[in-house]
Amino acid sequence: MPLIGGSRYDRTFAVSRGATIGRTDPHETLLHLAMSVNTESRQVEEWGGFAQVMGGPDVNPLGWIGSTLEVYADAGDLWAKLAEVESSGYDEVLEAEGFALPIALQIEVGSVAKLAAFLAGVRTLVDTVPDLTMWTPSTHNDRRYVRVALDEGAKAGDPWDEVEVFYAATPRALIITPNEDVMRRALDRIDARGGEAPEPASVWVGEQAAQHRSRGMAHVHGRVQRSAPHRHAEASVGQHPDLE
Repeated sequence: MPLIGGSRYDRTFAVSRGATIGRTDPHETLLHLAMSVNTESRQVEEWGGFAQVMGGPDVNPLGWIGSTLEVYADAGDLWAKLAEVESSGYDEVLEAEGFALPIALQIEVGSVAKLAAFLAGVRTLVDTVPDLTMWTPSTHNDRRYVRVALDEGAKAGDPWDEVEVFYAATPRALIITPNEDVMRRALDRIDARGGEAPEPASVWVGEQAAQHRSRGMAHVHGRVQRSAPHRHAEASVGQHPDLE
């Protein structure tokens, strides 16, 4: 059944129309979602207008984005710990683990120069409030990434004060994650591929939106949600079983 215009699916995936999934980071995950991005779509233009404060009046803050956005969840002990408790206990588990969920967002880079300008704009905006955050450069096998955390003087005793975010700006993708091990593994995969990534057709069935879900994810999902087993699927918009 085709998507109905004006439906929530239509609005969600409008950003993908006119674009196809490009090069991604395929690897062993519990869940991996990929979505194409049409940088000329009205939605992206609206997001760019909202983010305009990060650049000058003639700068498109999102002009660096390529054709693909992906989100993935790597395997990790944290999922098993969450599966062992009721939902009321999630915060306690996350606090004990420093909120370091083994998940990541990767956005394909279309222009390295524009990405550099965007990141500089973000840093400038954040630094308008002095002594709020710490930006700590780090390296892993000669690959650079940055740790962003609250400055010690800005912490107020809230467990969320301990949240850390790591990002790496590579020529291929901007990688963002709250888990340093996930970041290091992502950089290792870049090195293993020589900075390249497989052609999308060899990885994804869908051209605009697709997913891979492992059996391990079914186990975690079933225990956390106390629901029926998942349906393994990977498809393009208009063909995904859940969109019918």
